[in-house]
Amino acid sequence: MGSGTIQVTKRREMQRGRKSRFGCRNCKLRKVKCDESRPYCDKCRIYGVLCNFGFNIPDFQSLPEEQTKKNMPKHLTIPSPQWSMGNCVWVADETTFYMLNAHDQDLFNRFQCRTLQSLNGSETVETHNRHMLELSFKSPFLLHGMLAVTAVHDRYLGVTPAHRRSFCETYHWSQCTSLFNKSLGQPIKEEHKDTIWAAASTLGILAFSSINACPVEETWPLGLPDSSDLEWLRLAAGKMRLWQLLNPLRASSVFKPMADTFVTMHQSLPVEGINGVLVELRQLWSHMACLNC
Repeated sequence: MGSGTIQVTKRREMQRGRKSRFGCRNCKLRKVKCDESRPYCDKCRIYGVLCNFGFNIPDFQSLPEEQTKKNMPKHLTIPSPQWSMGNCVWVADETTFYMLNAHDQDLFNRFQCRTLQSLNGSETVETHNRHMLELSFKSPFLLHGMLAVTAVHDRYLGVTPAHRRSFCETYHWSQCTSLFNKSLGQPIKEEHKDTIWAAASTLGILAFSSINACPVEETWPLGLPDSSDLEWLRLAAGKMRLWQLLNPLRASSVFKPMADTFVTMHQSLPVEGINGVLVELRQLWSHMACLNC
């Protein structure tokens, strides 16, 4: 075979593997060949995002729902965007976009396989797997909350060699709180109620379990008094305001099957006596009373 034939073969292979130089940024990030049709290339149209040949449109900006349905071929369905970019995983709603890095993805996997199993039993796991898993990728503040809870669990189990809050834990907690507050400042749509309640529950877990102390003697009620000691009680009171507003037991709520669990959780304590108080809590207070004698 002559050298000329080899050169022609190599040239054809290069042309076959060459990607579009003038495609939109979305296609380049997804590592797919852009057809360069404007204003929307077919790949972005089917994917459900706005083409961004220019710099005035952010990466992976979602199309309006009506336009998405209009542009989508009848024989195709829009693939889930969260898992379609190789190793990239992202979450977005109408106003916020967040790309999970490799560490975040590891955290999320640990939440799914480990931390979730420790939260309120099988009903919580089933509700999450059937509904909240999908919703978490449409709500950045909920996903940030899940990652923060997992970071706390890592610290508790010794996966993270630190007794005080890590940067990862603090960052995701802060993002969850900030974005959650912004969502509460907007009119609450019916389809957002379950997501907001799940995020409020996540923040309640964080307020109660994220202890920022090195020796146990520094924690409440053993340590010196601090204004933030009972912050979890104030947050619990605010959560009950949301309960009245969101009504997680309404007919359309994904939490409706957990009605019996909610009844047990919200059971009021007696004004006098110890009936209804958990045995473990009685033993703890008896032990502390002996120490103070």
